[in-house]
Amino acid sequence: MWLRRKQHRSQHQSWALILLGVLLLWCLGLVFTGCQSQPSEHSMPRKQLRIVVIELTASDCEACRDIHQIIQDLKMKYKRRIRFLTLDISNRHDREYAQRTAQAYNCGAFVKRHLDRPGLVAVLNTLNGMPLAMLENDTNPEHYEAMMTSVLTQQKGHETH
Repeated sequence: MWLRRKQHRSQHQSWALILLGVLLLWCLGLVFTGCQSQPSEHSMPRKQLRIVVIELTASDCEACRDIHQIIQDLKMKYKRRIRFLTLDISNRHDREYAQRTAQAYNCGAFVKRHLDRPGLVAVLNTLNGMPLAMLENDTNPEHYEAMMTSVLTQQKGHETH
């Protein structure tokens, strides 16, 4: 009986050592590969994603509803070239989430400075977090189209240099 307990305990120790070894190898693999993994939709490498459109909205903002529809139309048109983020800033919890989401695009500082401005739409450079163009409480679709055309022309000019 005593011998069986000792063998049973020895088996548990062996499994624990095996698990520890596997964990150690996995950690070493992450260190040597640089922790590379597939990027998610909200964490694309910054050098691949150069432009993001940030729409700040709030549930009590009437203009935001019209602006949101305009942004949805632009999103369908430019979805292969530009990332669009709609960030609700209605309450504290939403604002915290908006900041975390924007941070994934190197735009957290910009969003933090403008959390009190629902109806603001900004096109930002994700390499430096700086705005390329902005419109605020504008419900004219033509203004948004002109803004997008201007920004894409600017980007094309930078890519050729």
